[in-house]
Amino acid sequence: MLVRALKLRESIDIYYLKYKENEEDYLLEQDWLELKKLSNFLVYFQDATLASKSRFATVDTTLPIMDFLLEKFEYAKQEYKDDIYMGPCCNAGWAKLEKPSTTIAINQEAQVVQNHYLKWRDDKKGTSQSQLDEYQQYQRSPIIEVPDTDPRSWWLEPTQRKTYPNLSVMALDILSIPAMAAEPERLFSGAKITITDRRNSLEIEAIEAIECLKSWLRKDSVAAVRRRWPSLKKHRTARLPNRCKNSRCCALRICICALRTKASSHSSTATTGSLTRTLPSHPSSLHHVAQHRPSAPPPQVSWSLWPVTAYVTLSSAVVSASQASYTVHRLLRLKYHGVYGQSQLMSRYPLQYSALAKLATPSTVYKKSAKMATPDGLNIKVKSIITDLSSKLSENAKIVTEQGDEWRVLMERWTDIGKHTPAAIVCVATEADIQETVKLCVSRGVKFVPKAGGHSLWSTIGADGVIIDLTAFNAVVVDKEAGIVTVSGGTQIKDVIAPLFAVGLCCPFGTANTVGCIPQAINGGITIFSGILGQTSDAILSARLVTATGALLTISATENPELLYALRGAGSYFGLVTSLTFRASPLSVLNSPDGTIWKTAAFFPATRIGEVVQTLAPIAADPNLNVAGAMRVLKDPMGSGNTIVLCSLVYLGSSEDANAHFAAIKALGPIVWGEKRVSYANINDDFDRFCVTGGYKNHAVIGTPRLQSDPKVWEREVQAYDAMIEKCGAQAAQSMVSFQWVGKAEEGRFPESAFGHRGVKSWIECVSWYVEEGSAQVMKKWEVEALRIAAEGFKKGEVDTFQNATRETPIESRFPGEGRLEKLRALKNEWDSEEWEDSIELTSNISWTPSLPSIFYEKYGYDVKRYLPLIMFGNNNINIQKNEPGSIQCLLDTYDQGAGYVNDFRGALAEGYKRYIYHLTSWTKTSLNLQMSAQVSYNLPMDMGALIPFVSAPECESLELEDNINAYRHFSGPANLGGKRVISNEMGAVRDKAYQYLLSELLWSVNRALAGGVNQFVLHGTNIYWRLLRNHMARLHSFLISIFRVILQETAILSDGFSEVLNYIARAQYTQQIGTPKRDVATYHKDSATDVTFSREDGPTALIKNGYIFTYLSPDNFALPQAYVRKGILAPNGPAYRALIIPGTANMTLEAVKEVRSYALSGLPVILSGGTPNYYMSKDSSNKDVFEKAIQLLKTTQNVYSTSSELVADKLASLDVHPQVKIQTNGTWYPTWREDERDGIDYAFIFSDGPASTATLKLLR
Repeated sequence: MLVRALKLRESIDIYYLKYKENEEDYLLEQDWLELKKLSNFLVYFQDATLASKSRFATVDTTLPIMDFLLEKFEYAKQEYKDDIYMGPCCNAGWAKLEKPSTTIAINQEAQVVQNHYLKWRDDKKGTSQSQLDEYQQYQRSPIIEVPDTDPRSWWLEPTQRKTYPNLSVMALDILSIPAMAAEPERLFSGAKITITDRRNSLEIEAIEAIECLKSWLRKDSVAAVRRRWPSLKKHRTARLPNRCKNSRCCALRICICALRTKASSHSSTATTGSLTRTLPSHPSSLHHVAQHRPSAPPPQVSWSLWPVTAYVTLSSAVVSASQASYTVHRLLRLKYHGVYGQSQLMSRYPLQYSALAKLATPSTVYKKSAKMATPDGLNIKVKSIITDLSSKLSENAKIVTEQGDEWRVLMERWTDIGKHTPAAIVCVATEADIQETVKLCVSRGVKFVPKAGGHSLWSTIGADGVIIDLTAFNAVVVDKEAGIVTVSGGTQIKDVIAPLFAVGLCCPFGTANTVGCIPQAINGGITIFSGILGQTSDAILSARLVTATGALLTISATENPELLYALRGAGSYFGLVTSLTFRASPLSVLNSPDGTIWKTAAFFPATRIGEVVQTLAPIAADPNLNVAGAMRVLKDPMGSGNTIVLCSLVYLGSSEDANAHFAAIKALGPIVWGEKRVSYANINDDFDRFCVTGGYKNHAVIGTPRLQSDPKVWEREVQAYDAMIEKCGAQAAQSMVSFQWVGKAEEGRFPESAFGHRGVKSWIECVSWYVEEGSAQVMKKWEVEALRIAAEGFKKGEVDTFQNATRETPIESRFPGEGRLEKLRALKNEWDSEEWEDSIELTSNISWTPSLPSIFYEKYGYDVKRYLPLIMFGNNNINIQKNEPGSIQCLLDTYDQGAGYVNDFRGALAEGYKRYIYHLTSWTKTSLNLQMSAQVSYNLPMDMGALIPFVSAPECESLELEDNINAYRHFSGPANLGGKRVISNEMGAVRDKAYQYLLSELLWSVNRALAGGVNQFVLHGTNIYWRLLRNHMARLHSFLISIFRVILQETAILSDGFSEVLNYIARAQYTQQIGTPKRDVATYHKDSATDVTFSREDGPTALIKNGYIFTYLSPDNFALPQAYVRKGILAPNGPAYRALIIPGTANMTLEAVKEVRSYALSGLPVILSGGTPNYYMSKDSSNKDVFEKAIQLLKTTQNVYSTSSELVADKLASLDVHPQVKIQTNGTWYPTWREDERDGIDYAFIFSDGPASTATLKLLR
């Protein structure tokens, strides 16, 4: 009742405030705090009750429970000694529990057994006193630790049977005494069904055996009957009717037949008489029954129903051997140190998972000490992981595979949307458990997801993967003096805020108690404290993280500091975070001496939403950092069925200041004004009802710069909400749409991080919550409609559209901002790169796909099929097909002779190819854990520069680019802007030089590629062996010093300078992959129907002569996230171009002209070199006039200059844009430059091409 009252606190408060006649019963904040403390303490009694209410509750299980409760009372007496309410309650409870009367019933039952024992002992003649005093001998024996067992099993062991032949029997009788009368009463009631008018002649022995057997059959323990009583087999055929096919019925009849058999021998009596004492503790141990026979005849104790039942019901309990250890210190006081230890039982429902609360058909639990028996139905990879993990996991870890009660508890999640059934659940207990699990899953190719609070849609996985459950790994360590708190992987928010509050500290955690602390923090963490304490991620000081390889990293300001940036907002992309240390602040920062926070709930009819939003809008726009709140449209929680507007308002300060700040809302006259002060430890409790598990829930969110104050917008929101409820009914009535805002901290107050939504002032959130899965489509449509309405009135770019719940939006929307995504990708490549796939070469004949017409129409709005003759004759593929099918060409009578249609075809082909390469790259990463390297658009008629950024490691080819530095610059420019760390090259393929390619020529080719920006080489045709010569292509081979030497000596080419060449290439690759490439200027280039391939010319002579480092960019590259201008520099966190040159021969799109103009307006110098650029034609080129007007506008824009191509270097110098490496030479020298911010080292590579020359170099960076 208390738990339910606490969950419904808000509704109870509203009830009291609504009906003033109950005002004297209104519960104050202090009352709620007392109830919360009382509820928290009574949880232990609830668990104890659940553990002892079933038929498993016997002395051996009840005594540890009593010890546990006494321990809790002892702890509570100290904790609440100064509490005027809880202190006396705990003292009274402790005194009651300590009274001798609590053990009277047990002692009475024990006395009965002891009397039988004494009578039997007195009847023994000729036995020495030392042999009889087994109990005194047991008491004098030293206390020992007995691991991996339970009391009954310990007394059943042959050692104890032999050492204490009589005492062991007595112990088993005592330990099987029921702790309460419920089970005997249940048995007497059940016996009425057995003893009917037609069975009035049943003897006592038969009734007793039938009731025993009934209990065993319920637990599928009938096999024990046949195994324990082999003499029953002879009755199977003679006594059973042929019509009976039920195995349980047969077993019952066998038992009755056996009992009616007149067996008078002593051995027969001993067998039946010892049955109750030898039944094992659980079914998996039935094969051990024969080992536990008494070594001496048992005392003549008649069967009594309670010990029999106790043994049978206990046979279903599962005691995890590696979870518990017993200390034997008294016969009746076996103390449980494992499952009932304080650390385990302090959690919410410890006994539900302990041996005491296990019910029949438990989940299969694989333990370190248990013999593995992999269940059927698991794929071979998961089976292998279970087998190997069983010997590597810690003692308290386990793997659950069968779908019993424990499985169902572990599978509980906040939402059932997308819920899958995994192959196994690995419940880790230590950091080492996480490492081992991750290592094995990665090495075996088994997918896995971690689960902490279970609120994410991504905390589930299908039958080909496993869940790593972190809930048992949930330590919280608060260091008050240092002002920090450290939490482990499975810690939930509710677990940490109370300990913080207890020592006078606080931390900016979220508003849902059951959300995992770590997932919330590493994804940003917007909270009501954001204005004064920042996001949750801002408070992260250090972390421990398991990478995809299983390596354990420490991340802090001094260790791997670059990852601290990523951890604060993008941590889930870099590994599994096992622990976080947060900065904690004194409670005084909440502007309250007692650490309480002012809150109110104001209810309005939905018909007044216009008034509410107009009043609330200026309040939400107030820059006051101490204010946060929400306005929600939902159904009345009091159950009236009406749609209402609920304003939940928070103020960090005094109640007087709060009322003054929100006076305008209060003046509207809400139905309810539920004002109260809540402690930091209980700040999230009002939201608990939204945190319950199960049901279909989803939340869709957009960020907005302010509250839309137009009443019509929110009136439409109410109408859409009511329409959804009308379609779905009451089962969706807990859904809502809300506007939320938090204080926005001063810019620059907190360190830069991966969290990209700091600038968002407020959020519109749709929470779908429904019961019937068939309502999914209606709810989805409502979400889309509600967010569309909420976004009305805002300009493009003002609305933040990233959806964390579904992640359907592009990754760019998750990490917006200047260079944020590029920086994260660079860190990802550096810290989580795996392997590279070799080049993929697509033949030139691929120029059509089944989806191309639809892609074309989608992109350009007209049908491509009527233009196929134009496209296929002479204008289709680069180089190869230009003369096929002959020299015939197809031209149109348009301004451009049809070039615009050809450009559109190539654009559509590029769009389809981009989709292909995107999916291929995603597949290699997610399914193979590889990064994708490809020779992008190899031999295809499309703008290669536009597509280069879409693979992990773009690769070019020395054969195709003909060792031309300018061509390499065309290739490396888009890769640099796209943040590609590796730019690969298939080096050494040379036409018509089979076995004639010298190492000196190889070095020359490598150096020219390095000068053009390439930094990795795949050598073509290395290590040639003579036996393979006949199998190699005759025209494409390399690296021969002496072909005769190879043939004659039958050795590979490993000498004559080859190793030195490889070492040089390796050193060059290493230095050219460190840090970030920096360029002086960018040059515009767009492949088109009139300019179909990279230029093979040497490039702008003036730039080369003066040492400028330049690369080429396609206008499609301007859409990359890093392509922005800051302080007059394009891509400041990347290549950092200080000017953009547009040659007069370039082909510009209309969109490119507009983008270039925006760059110029942002301060980037733009130089039109050698005349006005050409129009990149599209369709029939009808918009050429618009293009020409745009060009004229561009020419008159600030920071746009025109000059001849010969004077472009002079123009750059006049604009104070100087080369990073100033070169004065009588030859041709090519520099490159890289900066490594981590080590503060710059790397310059300078290549002298052509004959011997001299130069003077001056570094200007």
